[in-house]
Amino acid sequence: MNKPKRDNALNGMVGKYICQNGSVQFDQGKDQYLPVMIGAAYVDGFVSDPVTKTTSCVIAITPGIALMQPCMVRVDTAILLNAKSLCEVLTERGIVVSNANHASKYMVASAAEAMKVGLRELVKKPGWIANGRAFFTGSKLIASSEIDADTFWLECSDIGVMRSRGDLDTCKEQIGNLIVENPIMLFTVCLGMASPLLGHLGLSSSMFNLVGEKGCGKTTALQVAASVFGNAVDPAQGAHAQDPAYIARFHGTVNGYEPILGEYSPLPVLLDELTEANAPVLYQLCYMMASGVGKLRQLPNGKAAFRERWQSNIITSAEVTISGTIAASGKQMHGGQADRAIDIPITEVGVLNCYAPFGSFDAATSHLKRACSEQYGTAGEAIIQYCCDDPETVSDLLAMAEDIENDLLPAGCGAGERRVVKRLASAVVAGRLAVMAGVFDEDAVDKINAAVQLVTDLWWGARAGALARVRRFLDEHAEEIEDGKPDPDTEAIAFRGDKYVVFPLHVFAREFGDDATRMLNELKGLNVLKQEQEGRHPSRFCNGRFRGYALLRKRIWPDEERLAA
Repeated sequence: MNKPKRDNALNGMVGKYICQNGSVQFDQGKDQYLPVMIGAAYVDGFVSDPVTKTTSCVIAITPGIALMQPCMVRVDTAILLNAKSLCEVLTERGIVVSNANHASKYMVASAAEAMKVGLRELVKKPGWIANGRAFFTGSKLIASSEIDADTFWLECSDIGVMRSRGDLDTCKEQIGNLIVENPIMLFTVCLGMASPLLGHLGLSSSMFNLVGEKGCGKTTALQVAASVFGNAVDPAQGAHAQDPAYIARFHGTVNGYEPILGEYSPLPVLLDELTEANAPVLYQLCYMMASGVGKLRQLPNGKAAFRERWQSNIITSAEVTISGTIAASGKQMHGGQADRAIDIPITEVGVLNCYAPFGSFDAATSHLKRACSEQYGTAGEAIIQYCCDDPETVSDLLAMAEDIENDLLPAGCGAGERRVVKRLASAVVAGRLAVMAGVFDEDAVDKINAAVQLVTDLWWGARAGALARVRRFLDEHAEEIEDGKPDPDTEAIAFRGDKYVVFPLHVFAREFGDDATRMLNELKGLNVLKQEQEGRHPSRFCNGRFRGYALLRKRIWPDEERLAA
């Protein structure tokens, strides 16, 4: 991938050193030549690291040992002056060094010549570069034809997860046609596609959890989403795959997840079986994953350690909700966490309902699992290539995100929950981009819109279930509501003020029974419930003579102000 800029340096004079016939010699004068190395090496140029603001050099090597391949290696510039370290670098790559001191002097001389060549920019992690006109996958560069790849030094990684196999047409035929006919699967794929666009849309990381009963197809949904970018082999079999498995098991420690998030970013992170996670760990992960940055740590020398950074959609699956898993540890999930770790209940709608032409759910699932391990990565490459080639069209599409968000926005949705809707809208944007890039056919646009709307309804139905029950109860007992401030001497199911609707404690407990505590916690998470003191749900009125639950009136009846106007 990285190519030499100074091919002519393999032959000719470098100071008093002669490079010819695959070797380097020192000209001692009077036709006397001292062998320096068998094989050829030279400094091809310098590399600037935009993160550390340091400069290193690139050595191009043509081995003197048969069967070894030419290569290029980036090293600290100081190594050129250290004969022992330099010889280690060269001999490991097939150069036979005859004179270490002269080898060092020769490389310094070739470095002087390389200073005439422009600096390359170091790229070590996957992501967008060149103002969005290029993307480094971790193993190769996808770029506009206007981008000169030689201006970058790409540090490839053997553990990079974005890989490709097969071709886009076959991928569409074997996987894509089933995806577009199944809304939950289509949404999951579009949400994964949206991950590389988070930076463009100004969105931070978040976690989405597909909650459904065992055997409904949750893992298969993750697999088809993974196939967009990499090897989507079943995570239970991934250890034996040629390319690294894209999906990982949700089982580890907070410290263990940090490098994984940094390694995947800005691609989506797909974790299967959330129920395997330790509940206290999950509680911390809800904030850490969404923060986009690892913990602050100190090195033994007192300096700050490197902090992993990421900007990705994290998608997982489970038989229980995130809030339920956290509750099992005795902790309460706060509203801010619920806006970052989002449960999508899918049991009622299923994942794979349309499985023609395979005849049955099991047959379609088996087909998809096999296809996702044979056809992968080409869809993601096509989308990224389109973004690199046509940034103006992509920019116009990204500008539509706000209108899409407004169309999806449920009635009564607060500022916190609106953050979730923004992320759901990004899935629509990504889906439409996939259509433009040829990943889906044009008739998929309406199906994408419908799929994301369905998921929005499922999420809001679960997220605002307590609010809906409160609203329904008040509407059914409207004649028993008193307008004005709470009055301890008045029998009413609630008191409706200008800002709050106040429930007497006994009324709320009587009407909602065993669900009352859970509902109050949910209403607090939605920022509907007023609290005079953190951790205490009741509020006091009438100099302490009346205690009740104060709920924001505009959140219960969001249409009141609009209708009044």
